[in-house]
Amino acid sequence: MYLALFLALSLACGQLGAETSVKQQAEKDIQSKRYDQLGRLIKRNLGDKITLTELQAIAKEHNAQPVLDAIDATRKIKKYHTNLSLKRSDIMQTALFIETALPKLVKKKKTFLSKNRSGLAHAVEYDPELKSSFIVLDSKDTFIGAGAYKKVYKAIHYNHTNKHPKVVARAVQKTKQTREHAITKKMHGAPGLFETVGFGCYRQRSKHYRTIYSKLYRPGSLHSVLEKRTHLSLYEKMKIASDILKGLSALHKKGIVHRDLGARNYFVDIPKGRPGRREVKACIADLGRATQAKKAGNTKVQGNTKYTAPEGLYRRNMHGKEYYKADVYAVGCVLYWLFHGKMAHWQDRSYVKDAKGSLYHRYKQLRNRIKHGTKWRRQYLVQKGSKKTAKEYFEQMILQMLHTTARKRGTAHELSKRMDKIFEAAYG
Repeated sequence: MYLALFLALSLACGQLGAETSVKQQAEKDIQSKRYDQLGRLIKRNLGDKITLTELQAIAKEHNAQPVLDAIDATRKIKKYHTNLSLKRSDIMQTALFIETALPKLVKKKKTFLSKNRSGLAHAVEYDPELKSSFIVLDSKDTFIGAGAYKKVYKAIHYNHTNKHPKVVARAVQKTKQTREHAITKKMHGAPGLFETVGFGCYRQRSKHYRTIYSKLYRPGSLHSVLEKRTHLSLYEKMKIASDILKGLSALHKKGIVHRDLGARNYFVDIPKGRPGRREVKACIADLGRATQAKKAGNTKVQGNTKYTAPEGLYRRNMHGKEYYKADVYAVGCVLYWLFHGKMAHWQDRSYVKDAKGSLYHRYKQLRNRIKHGTKWRRQYLVQKGSKKTAKEYFEQMILQMLHTTARKRGTAHELSKRMDKIFEAAYG
């Protein structure tokens, strides 16, 4: 009995000594600013032999601001992003690395640190232009989706200026090509385009990678909202249309055509609550096929061929400004779906891919089907003049965008201004 008691007391004293030793070592590391060593100590012992509160007390005593900032960031990440399965010790070590070691590495033009190079649980990337740091997440539970050439994961935007880490989307593409990257950077901050917060490029195992960090939209793709027939009020539909047209206008003003404006390539933010006057937001995304209009010619008009305007079937005749009108038509198809709650009936097949009949036959068939679905209604709304409701003005604008004569569709700039007037007249 006495032997058992002695052993228990010895074990307890040993544990107490170990805890005291970890705290003492942490204090020594903070005093001597051996932050890399402190990071390894935290990774091994945080939560077991030392807590964030205890570490914070030591850091305050020695006025170690980088440690205090890393603790603050770690707590915010764990508090506000509970859906991410991240270890507190891993986040704390990575945050401390960003606060202390990263600035020195950036001066040496090292902006991407893999897990192997840094010894951290997560890779770290830095955008020197926007002065933004990112914690790269690549586990299964952080995967968002994949396109033809890109994979998208969640990442943490570790903002140095206000210390409010946010979860963002990280699109990574294995490529040497710079066009999409360059165009997306050029459009950074433009209205109606998906909100970018950082860019990166690096080499790993002799392969080139380019990354784009952007806001994480919820529920996300407009296509899924339309397909699920999510109920939206007229106010909310008009707001989505207004945002999208602002984005198209911004692209075209810069001389850029998108060329992939199917419903999947828009993001939407829809706040919780009943349809009414929720502050929904929408934007154009994925500039993978975007190009300068002056360089566009004799090439595919839209990535999803169901959104190809009739004139786009004659690819040899397409060049420069013709692509602007084709973009407008594609957006018109999406807005038609948004307005009516169903896809336009002439989009039930692709006249580009269809091998039946001659090119002229397919062109005439598509034109006739569009006219059959829009011409009578467009004429009726024109005849109503100023007696139209806001909803009818909105519908008339969409039908104009779908005109089979390209020059009658209007420009993105004109349509954006028109949509804003309709929206303001209806809701002030």
